[in-house]
Amino acid sequence: MKRLLSRGQLHNLVYSLNLVEIAAIDLNNFDYSLPKNLTKRFSHHAGDAYYQSAFTIFSELIGNVQEHSETPMPGFVALQLYGGKRRHIQTVISDGGLGIASTLKRTLSQHYPDLFEHLQQTSVDADIFLVSQALTQGGLSQFGSSPDKAARGLGLRSTQTHAAKYDAIVVVRQPTFELKIQYKDGELADISEKKGLCRIDGTQVCFDFYLD
Repeated sequence: MKRLLSRGQLHNLVYSLNLVEIAAIDLNNFDYSLPKNLTKRFSHHAGDAYYQSAFTIFSELIGNVQEHSETPMPGFVALQLYGGKRRHIQTVISDGGLGIASTLKRTLSQHYPDLFEHLQQTSVDADIFLVSQALTQGGLSQFGSSPDKAARGLGLRSTQTHAAKYDAIVVVRQPTFELKIQYKDGELADISEKKGLCRIDGTQVCFDFYLD
């Protein structure tokens, strides 16, 4: 065992031929150095060119757990380096909170009345639509995104911009469904969904960055 961080929390590293690093996201004792430390480990193996993208993803998604999950249960963030035919790093950020769609729906009628009415009048799956919209278009937040809150609702979209830069594969697991987002040549190539999955709590976001 070797410490990832200097603080005596659950931030331990497990080293093997395939690097594994796991850290707790403890809302009762939040560690603001997590994004920076994990980014250093990521870029050490992927290269300095990945630094800003990795930092943005860790910062935004760990911040989302802190701000939106509303659960005393610690979340976690992990990254693993895989060898084999396609060397890649997989990064996972997970929490046991409300889930993206449930969080957005609580104030949708207040902050986005037109969108609320549209979803009321159509047969689309509102949860899948909202999560897809938040990831690929941005501009949705439980706190609204009026001019004085211009930065609200852009975090998830920002992570996808950086995923697209490296043609990453992103899988977003929600309580009963999953979205798989694929990028090619820096552009959104496909979004597929799986519905009716075994129920879990919260949100899990997984990025696969292929290095070769």
